[in-house]
Amino acid sequence: MDKKLLPKMAFSLGRTMASQIYDFLRVQIVSRMLPPGTSLSENELAAHFGVSRNPVHEALARLSQGQLIDIMPQKGTYVKRISVKSLYEICFLRCAIECQSARCISRLSKTSFQSIIRKLKSCLNKQEKCCGKRNMNSKFIELDDEFHSLICSFSGTSMAWEVLQNGKTNLDRIRYISMDHISSVDHLFKEHQEIFNAASELNIDRLCSLLERHAYEVTTTYKKIRAENSDWFIDDEPDSSTNAQPLEK
Repeated sequence: MDKKLLPKMAFSLGRTMASQIYDFLRVQIVSRMLPPGTSLSENELAAHFGVSRNPVHEALARLSQGQLIDIMPQKGTYVKRISVKSLYEICFLRCAIECQSARCISRLSKTSFQSIIRKLKSCLNKQEKCCGKRNMNSKFIELDDEFHSLICSFSGTSMAWEVLQNGKTNLDRIRYISMDHISSVDHLFKEHQEIFNAASELNIDRLCSLLERHAYEVTTTYKKIRAENSDWFIDDEPDSSTNAQPLEK
């Protein structure tokens, strides 16, 4: 591992060191600071963070479960290439969870529904401030996550967003890359506006249609990124007959 690739981090109280190391390394990988193929040594990471190997080992195990790294016994640990198949799978899962969450709106009390709508509107206002400005990708992605977690909250559960957050690591890598020149902040903000309008108007059919289109957009944008960075990808695109493909309109 090139030590120049990894900045220092400060630990905070109230959370385990393993979870903080996991979050830190996840951001470094997703934001391309640690590109595919980068070697990660458990011993070197423990020395870098000033901790024992145990929390590093736990963090790496979670990163492996999230398909961000490969742990190969006797060979080493490396940042994994992006799986095309996993992109389609998370799109399917994201569409299923968010659309089902939207269909749960009718079960919410008027007070709960209006509370979520107000939070969505506040989130959109913050997103709008990112439009037309440079170096706002990281901030917008935070707000994008907030927006979609609120969509999931229509379900009345916390698990809906937790499942998506834990499974969308490869999707997040594409999001970071694509915002530079493919799916701009302005474009994504406009799509979020459409989704918000459909939700606030209780037009559930349109809301689900917009959420599906939004979820599967990455299955187009990744192709442009792969053309520019072919060595970053595993060429394992799913067969068109699988359920991971979007439905025909």
